[in-house]
Amino acid sequence: MDQENEDLVDRVHDLSDIELAVLLSLISHGHCVIGTPEDAVQQLVQELALISQGVFGLSCTVADCHSYMTLEEFQTSLLLNAKSFSSAETSRASTSSHHDVKDHFSYGIAAADHYRLSQVAPQVSDSPGVRSPQSGAESRVSAPRIANVVIARNLNLAPEIVQIQALELLRNQRFITTTAMQAAPRPFLLIAVVAAERGFLWNGDDCTAIDVSRPGRAEGIAPHMTAHLNDHFSIGHWHDPDDGFLNIEDRAEDDARSQRVEIISDSDSVVWRVESGDPRLSKADRASAYRNMLPSFSEADIEYLTALGENVHIDMEVLRYQMNIVAFLRLHRAVAILGPSASGFSCVSPNATKHFEKLVRCLAPLHRLDYVTPALVALAARKTYLHRIRTVPVGQKGSRPATVHERSMQWGSEKAAVEALLERISPEDVIDDVLASVAPPV
Repeated sequence: MDQENEDLVDRVHDLSDIELAVLLSLISHGHCVIGTPEDAVQQLVQELALISQGVFGLSCTVADCHSYMTLEEFQTSLLLNAKSFSSAETSRASTSSHHDVKDHFSYGIAAADHYRLSQVAPQVSDSPGVRSPQSGAESRVSAPRIANVVIARNLNLAPEIVQIQALELLRNQRFITTTAMQAAPRPFLLIAVVAAERGFLWNGDDCTAIDVSRPGRAEGIAPHMTAHLNDHFSIGHWHDPDDGFLNIEDRAEDDARSQRVEIISDSDSVVWRVESGDPRLSKADRASAYRNMLPSFSEADIEYLTALGENVHIDMEVLRYQMNIVAFLRLHRAVAILGPSASGFSCVSPNATKHFEKLVRCLAPLHRLDYVTPALVALAARKTYLHRIRTVPVGQKGSRPATVHERSMQWGSEKAAVEALLERISPEDVIDDVLASVAPPV
């Protein structure tokens, strides 16, 4: 691997857990579900918006879903207006050469602004005499466009018709309104942000139903979407708020540093309020700010990592280990069947197996490997099935007892014993149990 590629992998190793989840989704051309405790959801959405723009240079919009969301409201929330779209395209084009960066210094979001996150895109400087390379294209842009990154907050709470629309967008990369057909750009990423306990733990009494009659986030609503939509998300991740939100913290520090510049003269001390592009900033400070504005990963970097993943070699023994993990997950006693009988839809689906193999391949180049190891298979299993697995419901749920569908109940197991065994078991616990049971190849 040459020096340039080494530097690219070094940048990958400097990413936070959230940034890495977004990068893996872009490399694998998949979409991800990110969970966090309910009181940290807003911060997570804000962090993802900053990552989309600052780390990857992509336009971003936030869809704030709720139980009474209409289809038109959801469709509108996916779109950037014409000005934001053209500005985002201009900013992305400018990253190809450093001398154009100074013309696009303004950022589209502020660290403490919770009300401007509905449409996030880099803004173009209005400096006189500066002509944008996309100014001719701006006059031709007359219609809203889908953002490169759509952050769907609480998508699991949305009505079924809205989730079906999201499924259509994932499958066909487009959706149709009453007036036009909107096609998703490239790259395109849908991130579902959900409130979830650690390990996506949920022991609900219904694995498939969504009760829209309960306002807000009432007890008993799962962090999962409907079965087929949930299955189309390739990566699941849970973020611990104790790990912090690095981009929010960095932006707050940068804003504090650039807010005031103290100029001391012989006679007195004068405090000037200096904006980001103020000429009173030193040349070194401006150069540092311009460098920080550049996305850490360009589209070319992502495409290169994708190409490396496609050429990764998987040994037959490692492939057998991967398939054994899938088989053990399907047969685990805590994994629920998403239907009224054994013929119901499985959360360990064939589509999940495809995402599993894809993610295994994408992880190898990030570890400077051109082959897959058992450790990478185990890591990919945690990311592929964390948001998919739904555990068997046990115990008392509200005013009525939950029905246990654990397989051994068909052959006379005692319900109390099964409930004691499965109580508080999470998808993360299921994956850990399976990885401990399946012997990796030596």
